[in-house]
Amino acid sequence: MVLAGLPCVFGGWMGWIDSWFETASGFTTTGASILTNVEVLPKSQLFWRSEIQWLGGMGILLLAIAILPFLGVGGMEIMKAEVPGTTKDRLVPRVANTARILWVIYVGITVANILAFLFSGMDFLEATDHAFTTMATGGYSTRNASLAAFSPAAQWWCTIFMIIAGANFLLHYRLLYRKDWGIVKDPELITYLVIILVVGVFSGTVLMSVQHKELEVAMRHAFFNVVSIMTTTSYANDDFAQWPLFMQAILLNLMVIGDQELARLADAAL
Repeated sequence: MVLAGLPCVFGGWMGWIDSWFETASGFTTTGASILTNVEVLPKSQLFWRSEIQWLGGMGILLLAIAILPFLGVGGMEIMKAEVPGTTKDRLVPRVANTARILWVIYVGITVANILAFLFSGMDFLEATDHAFTTMATGGYSTRNASLAAFSPAAQWWCTIFMIIAGANFLLHYRLLYRKDWGIVKDPELITYLVIILVVGVFSGTVLMSVQHKELEVAMRHAFFNVVSIMTTTSYANDDFAQWPLFMQAILLNLMVIGDQELARLADAAL
């Protein structure tokens, strides 16, 4: 993280302590930031900031599995801590091959996300930046207004890919490599999607009733923020601080439900 923070320091846009904070937040995909105006940063710095999150999301897993076993840390324990979902079965017999498969899936979905953002009106660099941080469920954006600065189509695509990124990667493997459509019966996936659907529709209905938003706008704001909170991505396309208090409480509970990463890290440490 110290080395990753050097471009921030040498670029002249933050000091040492701030750079360590920003890169630590990026690599852990926490999404917290000390920056109040990201739009003044050079595009190269914004790209590096997004790439840090992308590497932290899954790419760093390969390096960890290659090096940490020499230090006595098991590769499977690393995978348990890093891969979204509660099911931790081995995909293939060797952990290194498992990591390689996860990497291919991660890159492939990232490329699909970039293309979706391009078709929704983003330029190539911003599409790449946001695809990186969407797949990492980290939420760094190149705009102060986050995804609210982009088209409704971009926001819908972002919602879809946040759902994909927040799902169990073992299910992605079963679908993409084994053509196993039986994943639609997976209890974890069903629960995940049902919560998003029910809370999203309810929140959209409330926004139409209380804030008098049009159907598409209300549902877009509702589903986007519900998914963003539940997957801990932390993008925004609306100021949910202006939503009714009980809806803010619902979002807070979704954050607790969705933030399973701490439990997985604790399990790996044990």
